[in-house]
Amino acid sequence: MIETNNKKWILVADGGNAKIVTHLEKSFQVVYEIQSPLQHTYSKNLATDKDGNFYSNKHHSKGNGADLHDQAETAFINEIGDLLEKEFYLDKFNKLTLIMPSKALGKMRLCLSKSLKSVIKEEIVKDITYLSENELFARLGKLLE
Repeated sequence: MIETNNKKWILVADGGNAKIVTHLEKSFQVVYEIQSPLQHTYSKNLATDKDGNFYSNKHHSKGNGADLHDQAETAFINEIGDLLEKEFYLDKFNKLTLIMPSKALGKMRLCLSKSLKSVIKEEIVKDITYLSENELFARLGKLLE
């Protein structure tokens, strides 16, 4: 992790990738970069035990029907939320901008405390996780002008 006295953080995330960036005057620096280990896993592999036995809600008359990728995405978003909570209480930042697709943003809102929600200064519904670091920094400069 990069130590910084800067108090403005930007979360750029989707359901499987996240970058937390600090805004240093006119430049940006990545503080955390996190990828879900389950991001590119097939659903059938998410629902198997170590012996390869497959478990599915389709075989039960009363299943919750939850998509396994959706559950993995929710777990990843919760992990990012927990990290933000921890860093917020360590006084690493006091202003936060969220840049996420709408589905991920909705899940993030559900897992954040009121205290952390109070420092969110902007929410931008956009998926820019696919950008290279240089492209990301250039896009952030335009989005946050």
